[in-house]
Amino acid sequence: MENKHLPYDVFISHSSMDSLTASGMKQALQNKGIRCWKAPDDILPGESWPSAIMRAISSCRVMILVWTENAMSSSEVSKELTLAMRYKLVLVPYRIDNVQPIGDWEYHLANTHWMDATSDIIDKDYHALGDFLLKLLPERENSIDPPIRKLTPEDLEQFIEQALSDGVLTEYERSQLMNDAITMGWKRDDFSSELDSRLARKLQEMGIQTPTPTPPKSSPPQSTPPPPPIPENAISDHASEIHHRSTRLPTNQPFMPASVRNKANLVLMAFLWTGAFYLGGSFLLVIIALFIGDSNSMGDSESLIFILLCLVVIFLVPIAAIRLTIKGKLPGTK
Repeated sequence: MENKHLPYDVFISHSSMDSLTASGMKQALQNKGIRCWKAPDDILPGESWPSAIMRAISSCRVMILVWTENAMSSSEVSKELTLAMRYKLVLVPYRIDNVQPIGDWEYHLANTHWMDATSDIIDKDYHALGDFLLKLLPERENSIDPPIRKLTPEDLEQFIEQALSDGVLTEYERSQLMNDAITMGWKRDDFSSELDSRLARKLQEMGIQTPTPTPPKSSPPQSTPPPPPIPENAISDHASEIHHRSTRLPTNQPFMPASVRNKANLVLMAFLWTGAFYLGGSFLLVIIALFIGDSNSMGDSESLIFILLCLVVIFLVPIAAIRLTIKGKLPGTK
């Protein structure tokens, strides 16, 4: 293969939404002596965008595809990939977002060597990318490396304008800008405040109102009203009430079942069981009378026994029925 001099080695294909990432990648690769072409930085004055893309792709040997969700939805990136395949460029997809290619992308990128980036060590990944490209470009590896171009304030200003062009500063963009600013000698807190103020001015230019946090109004401490005075006899009255409640019923009396707590239900059940006891007692008296015989032929002892039985039925039967009802000992009262 003829080793002829080419003005550029690598074409960086990216979505316009990922311009800041592509600029940082270009800077890192050029510090390794790899000549990179990136739009719109390397478009000649007066040159149309399609002509510049065609000229750059036809003169490069490698295309780096900055793979993000924005790139997968960009029609311009898709056209650049088609041209790169036509000119037989070596394709290196560089994954920024954890997005899997689908549709035509999955077909075109099936047999390519992917490189993944991790946001925490992005500079190390750029170095790994540069080393990989130098193996694809052996004449660049053996050549004398050009002097490393340090990042200038103009470069940082351009990166900031690119990041704030859409009025949104993502955490990834803030991290990239912060790394560049610290390299140039900025303090982290000072540069973070500068970014916030620049973002606020950009939103004001775009007509987007930003809510300004208002400090909470300090209200005088509210005094808690003192509790009402307790009467002197309140404690003794309360203690006597507790004692009255605890001694209202015998301690051995069982707790009244929930099914007969209602007074109306209690009265009804007592009435029914009293009638049942009366009926049973009357039936028992009739049987006793049949055994004893006619009242005229009864003796004094037999008459006394019969009278006692009648008193038991008349007085004790209702009392027994009511007590058994309250204690829940009878069917239907549990």
